[in-house]
Amino acid sequence: MASNLRVDSIVPATGSSVSIGTATGGVNIPGVLTYEDVTNVDSIGVITARSGIDASSNLILKTGGIERLRIQSDGDVGIGTINNTNNERLRVQDDASTSTVCQLSIISGSAERSILNFGDKEDPNIGRVSYHNNTNTLSFFTDNTERFLIDSSGHLHTGYTSSFGTDHINILASDGGGIAIASNNAGNATAGDFLGSLSFQGYLNTANYSSAEARISGVAAANHTGSSAATDMVFYTKPSSTGPGSAPTERLRIATDGQHVKTKGATRYNNSSVTYYELPVYFDSGTTHTVFTISGSYDSGFVAFATLEYIGLYGYSGINMSGGVRRAYTRRTANNTNWRTFNNQVSENYGENHRPDINWVNGVLQVITPSSTQVTGYIRLAVHANSQSNYTVTLNQGL
Repeated sequence: MASNLRVDSIVPATGSSVSIGTATGGVNIPGVLTYEDVTNVDSIGVITARSGIDASSNLILKTGGIERLRIQSDGDVGIGTINNTNNERLRVQDDASTSTVCQLSIISGSAERSILNFGDKEDPNIGRVSYHNNTNTLSFFTDNTERFLIDSSGHLHTGYTSSFGTDHINILASDGGGIAIASNNAGNATAGDFLGSLSFQGYLNTANYSSAEARISGVAAANHTGSSAATDMVFYTKPSSTGPGSAPTERLRIATDGQHVKTKGATRYNNSSVTYYELPVYFDSGTTHTVFTISGSYDSGFVAFATLEYIGLYGYSGINMSGGVRRAYTRRTANNTNWRTFNNQVSENYGENHRPDINWVNGVLQVITPSSTQVTGYIRLAVHANSQSNYTVTLNQGL
């Protein structure tokens, strides 16, 4: 027999509680429990419902009259907020004050991992962040592979997952790669641009590359184009007279031609006007070797000084040899319109007379070897002008 019971008001006989069944029993409703215009429910007991709780719009949970959690009608969940946006499926927020900390914890066993997964429904954990409680290390995964690890000392490791190094940054570049530093994400650098620097600091507070105690920098030697990217590698240190916060001094430059260029100036010659090259050489016999070519607009202060220190062997099967020093000088004269040279100046000569000649020809340094004579030694070249930008020194290959 079906019947309905409607009670508009239930008043407890004593106290403030109403019980149905026994005093400690519950209420079982084999259908959907709905209630309207309820602003507060202190205790219902055990509720068994057919379809759960189905709110017509947002489902809101409050404590002490304050909203704590909201499930919006589109399924987004907000804890401490009512404004999920930008496809936020979950937002946890605390705006009580500017000094309030908001935390979200993932806790696991002391010998296990706490993991935050990323992915799609086919690969739900193909990317993840994993904290290992037993080793106190934090690992980052992409494509289901560990890529980066921070160990318990704060040291960084990438490219490998075991037998860790002990430096602060450890990279296993099994593919031959390394660390890339660039001044532009796209486009070409211009002459003088710093492409990147490796700095060594006495302290880090407010320090940057421009005031480093020592520094290695890549510097664009000329405007970069689609077919040319001439770059110098420059080394800097500080003398005892330069303190923190001041710029270091350029000491050595490996120029775009691959040669060491020393830029320490003397009293009259400064770093912007003097360059210096030194390189080992081997010259085979009976040949005119073009060593350096100097080009540009030059200026009235242009001079170049080359020294060859050598040993010459006459025939590998023989016993004759010569050794010594030869020099050659050149400059611009007549208001920068002509060349003047002093060639093949002899400083020292020993042994038999199987010696090379060294000459300047219109800004080109040549070494001429006798027949059947191989010459080994090194060449030094110093060049000065009123401005370095007025000349270019090119080292010719295949000496």
